[in-house]
Amino acid sequence: MKALRSEADLGSLAVPDKYKRLGDFPSYYSGEKTAPILTLVIGGNHEASNYMWELYYGGWLAPNIYYMGSSGCVEVNGLVIAAASGIYKSHDYMRGRFERQPYSMSDLRSMYHTRAFDITKLGLLSSPDIFISHDWPNGVEQYGDVQELIRKKPFFREEISSSTLGSPPLQTLLHELRPKYWFSAHLHRHDTPKTQRPMPPPQDADLRYRVTKEEQVLETRWANATDALDICQVQSFTQTASRRDATFDIYRNPQTEAFCHATETSRVKQRYAPRQAKKYSKEDLLQYNVPDLTVQDLLSAIPAHCFKRSTFYSSLYLAGDLIQACLLFYAASWIDPLVSKLDVTAPYLSLEATRKVASLGLWALYGVLQGMVFTGVWVVAHECGHQAYSPSKTINNSVGWVLHSALLVPYHSWRISHARHHAGTGHMKRDEVFVPRTRTDRGLLPLRPAEDDGPLVNEQTTWGEWITELLEDAPLFNFVELLVQQLMGWPLYLLFNASGQMHYPKYTSHFLPSSVIFDKRHRSQVFMSDIGIALMLGVLGLWAHMAPGGWKDVFKYYIVPYLWTNHWLVMITYLQHTDVRLPHYQASVWNFPRGALCTMDRNWLGFVGPWFFHGIAETHVLHHVSSKIPHYNAWEATEALKARIGPHYMKSTENVFVTLWKTVRSCRFVEDEPVAFYRNALNPEDAVSDYSTLNDAQRKVLDDWRYNIVGRVVAKKNTP
Repeated sequence: MKALRSEADLGSLAVPDKYKRLGDFPSYYSGEKTAPILTLVIGGNHEASNYMWELYYGGWLAPNIYYMGSSGCVEVNGLVIAAASGIYKSHDYMRGRFERQPYSMSDLRSMYHTRAFDITKLGLLSSPDIFISHDWPNGVEQYGDVQELIRKKPFFREEISSSTLGSPPLQTLLHELRPKYWFSAHLHRHDTPKTQRPMPPPQDADLRYRVTKEEQVLETRWANATDALDICQVQSFTQTASRRDATFDIYRNPQTEAFCHATETSRVKQRYAPRQAKKYSKEDLLQYNVPDLTVQDLLSAIPAHCFKRSTFYSSLYLAGDLIQACLLFYAASWIDPLVSKLDVTAPYLSLEATRKVASLGLWALYGVLQGMVFTGVWVVAHECGHQAYSPSKTINNSVGWVLHSALLVPYHSWRISHARHHAGTGHMKRDEVFVPRTRTDRGLLPLRPAEDDGPLVNEQTTWGEWITELLEDAPLFNFVELLVQQLMGWPLYLLFNASGQMHYPKYTSHFLPSSVIFDKRHRSQVFMSDIGIALMLGVLGLWAHMAPGGWKDVFKYYIVPYLWTNHWLVMITYLQHTDVRLPHYQASVWNFPRGALCTMDRNWLGFVGPWFFHGIAETHVLHHVSSKIPHYNAWEATEALKARIGPHYMKSTENVFVTLWKTVRSCRFVEDEPVAFYRNALNPEDAVSDYSTLNDAQRKVLDDWRYNIVGRVVAKKNTP
């Protein structure tokens, strides 16, 4: 319903003139007509609905048309209907309401922004039957058809991938109040997501009893609050409730505590205090439970200031990388002149051979170091693709296009496919890179648990089964496979979708606008990316034409570091998403929070990761939770996130080259299961840090866990 009272209100519409027309509301507002049925309305954003906010607590706009106020609740024929007007803006959320006539422009632009105390009042309700809001609750799109939503509203893709679509406070109300129906309108899209808290399996009677008890406590918690005007005193309320009823422990919903903690902290303008991660026993580590976290659970753990992006600070890091690259280039220009003057011979070598060895060694050192610097530049461009470099989209895309084109990366093409990767990480059918091959994909026989550790016997062995059995455990085969992956994996992925989804068409490429990974609206961006690559190839050709050494100089100064950059990118990405401890999900059990945690942080060669690679390997879990957090804030955000997700946080301190070899030998395929882990793990002790301290029975449980075939949702629990 357009809240337009007369033609004077048409000027407030932020639409082209051809859409500025009155509806039937003026006839109701003037009293000329009466609405045929009782109509409950809420306020939206912008336009003429601002005048409704003068009825802050609600009231009649016209006969039979009732405005629910900034936040309100009514009962109609036994139905309890609650509502929240306006939209969420984080910078106004903690402000009070001090609007006075004449209204300032700031008042007019923020009047419809949700305030914390409006949400607080609604949180005191018992479960209403219907809830009406203008905003969508944050994360609710993950319970509907996300791909269809993106197809209809393609500009939502970025917000969905960064988990910023919708209102976090409304998500908290959705999970606390759990109304039977929730209607939202802001996104102008008909969608019917369904949310339901899954119950544990019937055989786990103890857990079902505990969850049922928690549900009962949730139903009465808000109604029994000791201080109805301040639900943010969660800790004191919990203690009061525990004293009031000592027969069971009060349920402390982590979502609500995080939301209230954020509210209270923002009120006094303090940063989040450091929190200690929970300690977990060996028994905890011996079992894997599928994460049951929401987007708000994850985001609310991160201090608000970590989300701030600074063009200045980002540019300082970029300038540092470019200065290092120039210094290395200048130093390399002295290699040949200095080596030619070398008059010292190495043992058993002639002077000419000594000079060749020295030249080869120095150029190799330059290639390694410059490759690291190039990788850092690539990481900065990667942040531009996530809009984390600057608050300005124009600056992000301009800087990213220049940097990635200089490294022969199609900026927009890869940015689009990478956003799809973030939106579907860990999803067996929607992830974009290093997608696990299943037993069926490998052409292996169906799993038979009784014979799983023995040879697979089949009188009609297929070629795929035979060649896999013959080669997959051969170290030489694994080495050649690894060499091809590290040397050519990155360009093969861009050109031919290597390691991507197998169900994509044969000619899927980042350079073809017609590829399945792009929509029609992306075609101009793909062309722009191709132009950037063509320009860079032209620059390299011109360089080879003008340089004294021709293509030999280009090879030494640029191509060798470029190949090292490819190596680091593939290695980092491969180890971030491939490990025997990381699950992968089918569509039936996947959601965004689970997918975001399907990655692993790794310490990368001491100072190399933090200095050269800007911590992309050390803070990657956080990066998948919120990709818009810049790398210089990711370290603090990671520490806060670790305390929230506990055992679901994965990190390895093992030497990454040792891990690379173990991984390529261990992670061969996954089962065709809802929750699947890589098989052929060579080192079961990797799953628990102090494996050597376990007794034989406990080790057997751990080994069985690695090969659990029933979805691998929960490990066996027969630990002595």
